[in-house]
Amino acid sequence: MSSLIRYLTLGLAATSAVIAAPAVVKERETGTAIDQDLYDRFVLYSQFAAATFCDHNTNSTGDKLTCETGNCPLVESSDTKTVLEFSDGGITDATGYVATDATRKIIVVAFRGSISANNWLADTVVVPVSVDLCDGCKAFSGAWAFYAEVRSKIVEAVTAATKANPDYRLIITGHSIGAGITGFAAAEFRKLGYGTDVYAYGPPRVGNTELADYLNTHLPDNSLNHMINHADFFFNLPPGYSNVYPEYYIDTPGSRDEVLITDIKKFDNGSGHLDKLPDNMVGHVHYFQTIRQCQPNIPF
Repeated sequence: MSSLIRYLTLGLAATSAVIAAPAVVKERETGTAIDQDLYDRFVLYSQFAAATFCDHNTNSTGDKLTCETGNCPLVESSDTKTVLEFSDGGITDATGYVATDATRKIIVVAFRGSISANNWLADTVVVPVSVDLCDGCKAFSGAWAFYAEVRSKIVEAVTAATKANPDYRLIITGHSIGAGITGFAAAEFRKLGYGTDVYAYGPPRVGNTELADYLNTHLPDNSLNHMINHADFFFNLPPGYSNVYPEYYIDTPGSRDEVLITDIKKFDNGSGHLDKLPDNMVGHVHYFQTIRQCQPNIPF
């Protein structure tokens, strides 16, 4: 039995396993405003995340990134080329790409959120499994299996792209479970000596307190950027795991594509979501746009 199948089999057999409770934030901070530069980067990388939902960006390495639904114009205006596209149809159906952007001098690793039965199965297998990213670190097995399925090829692609473009910055982005996976990749490349910036949209909890603390303390200031929509239920799942901070919170009711800079507040202790109940399931797909426009039949 492969390690990936073992992760999921153990998870399905023991999804009620008890793990150490995460640190609890009890009081909501006021939150601080963000500047225009960070706002622009959130908009930009939401479009790189959106591009993962367009099939032609994940099944034909060597292409320019495009979105047939017109929801990634900033990406399409850049000189991009994928150096790895993955949609293997494996046990978790891990999907995404690694691309270079010669216009902005960045290398982008992007993970797609869940749209397939295999994705959703992996999402539900939340028994903890030890991971080699840091001492005492554990992840929920379905998410870790997703990353493990493509881990080696991503490291190989980024290593080659960095060697060819030594002045490029590494960006890691994704939506939904793909946003959660960004933490694994960030820890991986940090250990390998890469400077990385993370832009995660609607991430779930994927690790224990030790993993969250490792990411919070080992990534430089302003490089770990998790965005949460007020209407998004996913940030509080699965129970028993820890969120990564700071949290950038879209503090407006309802789900909508238009997000103003004044709508976003930074919460250093991740308390933005406290006292704020998600008001609909569909809010999970709204991050500056309907992020899954290339997959219109996926409800959330």
